[in-house]
Amino acid sequence: GQPWTKAKGFPSAACVSEFVPATRVNDPQQLSFSLAVNGEVRQRGNTELMLFSVAKIVHHLSTLYGLSEGDVIFTGTHEGVSRLQAGDHLYLVLDNLIDVRFEVQA
Repeated sequence: GQPWTKAKGFPSAACVSEFVPATRVNDPQQLSFSLAVNGEVRQRGNTELMLFSVAKIVHHLSTLYGLSEGDVIFTGTHEGVSRLQAGDHLYLVLDNLIDVRFEVQA
């Protein structure tokens, strides 16, 4: 009933931070993350709460489609999804690995 594809799949829809080498991740199933929009925390979670493990997702996609260096896998979204507007400031944290800010452009 929701237009998720149209809401999430458009040119420049997915900003991506720097990549973290796998060697810096002790356990991909134990990564905490958060997203604040204009200073308000909208999402907070941990990969251990995913319906399917990181390993299962990677295995499934690599078996079905094949994966290459540089491929990015997008999974479902965590609770707290909301509309963004031009000028909004995003602050994303992934454990002690990524700490990045974005501004939404028109």
